[in-house]
Amino acid sequence: MTWDNQPTDGSATDIFFRRSINSGQSFGDIFDLSGNPGSSGADIVAIGPNVYVAWSQGFFPNTHVFFRRSLSEGQTGTFEDPQDISPAANTAGGAKLAAVGLNVYVSWGEPLPHFLDSDIFFRRSLNQGATFELPQKLTSSSGSTGRRIAASGGNVYLVWNDNALGNYEVYFINSLDSGQTFQSIVNLSDNLGISTNPRMVVNGSNLHIFWQDNTPGNFDIFYRHGKLTM
Repeated sequence: MTWDNQPTDGSATDIFFRRSINSGQSFGDIFDLSGNPGSSGADIVAIGPNVYVAWSQGFFPNTHVFFRRSLSEGQTGTFEDPQDISPAANTAGGAKLAAVGLNVYVSWGEPLPHFLDSDIFFRRSLNQGATFELPQKLTSSSGSTGRRIAASGGNVYLVWNDNALGNYEVYFINSLDSGQTFQSIVNLSDNLGISTNPRMVVNGSNLHIFWQDNTPGNFDIFYRHGKLTM
């Protein structure tokens, strides 16, 4: 597990990591994963013995997305040096991770000039996070927030909120070739209400997407599902 930790003196946060090897009955030593004040918002994924973590590091407006991996179940001393995977960005944050097989996928947001909303960027590794290909910008002049990412086989999925049309909708984009290219963006909610906080679950050949929506007058949970393309 990972978490943000802020000292009692109110100074900047670090990212900490702790692991259990007995199904959560007990936990090992706490490890400062980021080793740098001003780190927050970690996301973690484990595939077999591999543990991948991404987070935002720095102080606004100069923040970057960093990535770190262990190929030995997160044992002490096995995390490799952090990689800055958003080196061209002035402000990047909200990192989200997905992994399947040897592939690792990272998505984050980079704010528009007014710093209120962000465009979505994506980067993939085909060698367990050893190196990453060049970033892809998935949205343009977007008001995106609340990104989520999932992967299964050669499929990669992202959902997010976006107020580009004047009210928040839930949008979806997918890749059928392990993140090399992406299909067209789809408006999943497509209504007059506020649609927000999307979540995704992949179960076998099924993709399930949930979000909050106040189209009926009060906020309810809306749901859509689809079959995976294998």
